[in-house]
Amino acid sequence: MQQLRERHPYIISLVWSTPYLIFLIYPISSSFALGLKSYAGLILFLLSIGLGLASIMSWIYNPVPNYSNRIAPKLAVSQLALVGIQLAMTVMQAHLNDTQAPQSFGGSPFLLCYAITAWIMQAPRPALKNGLLGYTTLTLAEIIALHDSPLALVICAGAGLVTGLARTGLEQQRLQELEHQRAITQAITRQREQFSADLHDILGHSLTEINLQAQVVEKLLTRGETTRAQDLLATMTKTSQHAMHEIRDIVAATRSTNLSEELASAQALLNSVDIACTVEQTGQLPAGIRSSLAGFAVREAVTNALRHARPTWVSFTVSSSELLIKNNGYNPTYSEQSAGNKSGLANLQARLQTEGSLDWGSDGDIWFVQVRFNSVDEPKDTTGSELKSSDAHA
Repeated sequence: MQQLRERHPYIISLVWSTPYLIFLIYPISSSFALGLKSYAGLILFLLSIGLGLASIMSWIYNPVPNYSNRIAPKLAVSQLALVGIQLAMTVMQAHLNDTQAPQSFGGSPFLLCYAITAWIMQAPRPALKNGLLGYTTLTLAEIIALHDSPLALVICAGAGLVTGLARTGLEQQRLQELEHQRAITQAITRQREQFSADLHDILGHSLTEINLQAQVVEKLLTRGETTRAQDLLATMTKTSQHAMHEIRDIVAATRSTNLSEELASAQALLNSVDIACTVEQTGQLPAGIRSSLAGFAVREAVTNALRHARPTWVSFTVSSSELLIKNNGYNPTYSEQSAGNKSGLANLQARLQTEGSLDWGSDGDIWFVQVRFNSVDEPKDTTGSELKSSDAHA
C-alpha cells in the first residue's frame, strides 16, 4: 500500500473520493424528475456534476494527508469551490421548497460531507479544529433554514469520523516510518563514530611506532651502524604498508552503500522537512558498483537540494541503466550565495568515468542530476564528460 501511494498518488486519491460520489444520485435523480429542459432541473444537474468534479479535483491536487503547517492556495480554492457549489444547491433546495416542486431534492446539508471529508484529510492539523467547528455550525444553520432532518448532521459526522480515523492511521504509519529511518540514521552515525575510532587507533599506533623507529634510525646513522639502520627502515616500511592496508579496508567498508538504502534515507529526510518526495522505478540497477554509485548520486543530490535550493518536491526516477533526480527549488542567486567549493558532483563525475556519465543543470526552477550507465557492449569512457552547467551545486 505504501509503495502504491508513493508511485500512484492520483489513484489513491481517486479511491478516497469515488465512494462519496454515490450521494450525488439524489440531486441528479431530482434534476431528471424536474426535467433537464426546465430551468431548475438543468441548474440542479449542472451543480451536481460540478460538485462531483470539484470533489475529485480536490482529492487529486491536495496532499493526502497534509503534513504541512499552513493552508496551501490549492486547498483554499478547492474548499471554496466545494462549499460554494453546495451553498448554491442549498439555495436551489430552498427555491424548490418554496415552489413545492414534487419529489424535489437539491442541496440537503449532508452534501457538505464532500467539503468536510476533504478538509479532515487535506487540511494542516493545526487548522483542523477551527475548520470542523465552522462546518458544524454551517451544517446546523442549513438544517434549521431548510427545516431538514438532523440525519444530515449524523451523515456528515459519520463520514468525518471515518476520514479522521483514516488520517490518524496514515499519520501513525508515517511516524513509524520516520522512527525506522531515524534508527537507520543513528546506525550510520554509530558506524561513522566507529570508523573514526578505528582510524585513530590504527594511525595513532602506527605513527607512534614509526616515529620512535625513525629516532632510533637517526641515532644509528649517527653512530655509523648502517646495517641496523637499514633493517629498521625495512621494518618501518612494513609498518606503514600494514597501516595503509588497514585504512583501505576500513574506508572500503564505510563507503559501501546501495541505491535502495539511500532512496529510503532520502525519502525519510525530505518528508521530515515537509518536502514532497516521489520515487518512480521502471527498472532496477544491478547490485554492486552501479548501485553504489547511484546511491552516492542520491546522497549528493539530496544534500545539494537542502543546502543550495528551496524545493517543495524532489523526484527520483530509476531504470535499469539510468537515474534521474529533480527538484523544483533552483534559484541562481540563492544557489550562488550558498554554494560551496563545487567539488561534490565533480568528484562523483570522476568516479563514474569507467561506468557511465553524470550530467546536471537547470531548466527554469527545475534542477536535475542525471546518471547514465554504459550498456554492456558500450566502450567505457575514461575521459570524463563535460560539465553541463558552470553554476553546479557543491
